[in-house]
Amino acid sequence: MLRHLTLALAIATPAAVAAQDAGGFADVVPAYDPEPTLSVGVGVSTMGITVTPEARLSDRLGIRLPVGYFSISESFDVEGNDIDGEATSAQGALLVDYYPTGGRFRLSAGLGFGSYVVDASGTDLTVTDTETNTDYTVSGDYSARIEQNSNVAPMLALGFASPADRRIRLSFDIGAKFTKYGLSVDTSELEADANFDSTDIDQLIADFNNDAADYPVTPYAHFSVAVRF
Repeated sequence: MLRHLTLALAIATPAAVAAQDAGGFADVVPAYDPEPTLSVGVGVSTMGITVTPEARLSDRLGIRLPVGYFSISESFDVEGNDIDGEATSAQGALLVDYYPTGGRFRLSAGLGFGSYVVDASGTDLTVTDTETNTDYTVSGDYSARIEQNSNVAPMLALGFASPADRRIRLSFDIGAKFTKYGLSVDTSELEADANFDSTDIDQLIADFNNDAADYPVTPYAHFSVAVRF
């Protein structure tokens, strides 16, 4: 009988120790629930008034789809030319968010879609003679457009967001979209003027595009209030 009791204890003791160790490990490292958290945010950004569907896939990974729009009309002076302009933004982005500590801080990368567009028009264009460096005026109507060279551009950002389990979530991000802009000018109605010289117009366009090429970064900022479902 004593031999049988000793054998039973010898078998049961390692199993009990293993079970205790497994239980302790489970207490230290809780199981991860893979179910995503979905939310929709409304806010303002450099894209305009912005609506943002978002999925928090885990404590360290999320996806956002901000979509923004604005339109502003204004009259202004450019080197002596009175211009009526309208700036429009119709843009969206696909951003993957990485939370390195599983907390509020996040790093984001992705692609921006759409563009800022500035349409301008005026009458009687003042340009500079490329040979004499003097200004002269060409009579007639003209129009111009400034827009991105591509409607798809890479984006990077960093920011902070409320924890994913909050019903109401606040977030703020700053970053940049990496893209270049170009100027195009419609001078068809200026060509009837005897002063019209396409060389000087082309130089004006080239100067702008060269300056724009030196700054291939568009700032990005976004503040949002989101509701979790």
